[in-house]
Amino acid sequence: MIRNISCLFILVVMLAISAYAYNIIPDSIAMQYSMDGIGYQFLNKNIAVLYYPAIYAVVILITLFFHKKSPKQFEIKNSTNAIKEVIIAAGILMLAFHYCRLVNYENSGSNLAIISYSLALFIMIIGHSMKNIGPNFMVGYRLPWTLADADNWRSTHKLANNVNLLLGGTLIIATAIHPSVNAVIIFLVFSVLIPSAYSFYLFHTNSSGKMR
Repeated sequence: MIRNISCLFILVVMLAISAYAYNIIPDSIAMQYSMDGIGYQFLNKNIAVLYYPAIYAVVILITLFFHKKSPKQFEIKNSTNAIKEVIIAAGILMLAFHYCRLVNYENSGSNLAIISYSLALFIMIIGHSMKNIGPNFMVGYRLPWTLADADNWRSTHKLANNVNLLLGGTLIIATAIHPSVNAVIIFLVFSVLIPSAYSFYLFHTNSSGKMR
């Protein structure tokens, strides 16, 4: 119930930002920015104010639809809460982008910090969602080795829980000291690479043991 309310709350906040910003933003808004802070890919404000709320609403509907229609063998109880937490994480990230594009578009320096903090929360929430999740049709480290071995899946996601919580917390501290695009990219890559590499290591170790 709390997760459902959180998803709805994020969407409502997005729409509230849209309503607030509509009369104060220029007729066209940059939706993308270069590394130098130069805006491009401009949208008319009538579209821009609904851009992220519409995407988030579609993400919620499509994700829940496919989860409900997932094959019977993947109907794991723990996956439902995990999928909702992933939706919440995505919503926080979209909310940050929505705010930066419509309200804080003239301050690229603080925008980097806002996006970095939201990405840190994204990584941590994703990590938390991995804690007790079983094999499912939608989320997780769905690698050949995790899907083929329940023990590999369990160990990989247990590690992912700890690694992503640590990476997200560290990124918050790093952002408070000095926001950096490079730091964001590195932390995101590590959040994917470390559990994936560990999963392959377990697979390789088990395969070598069986051959002896």
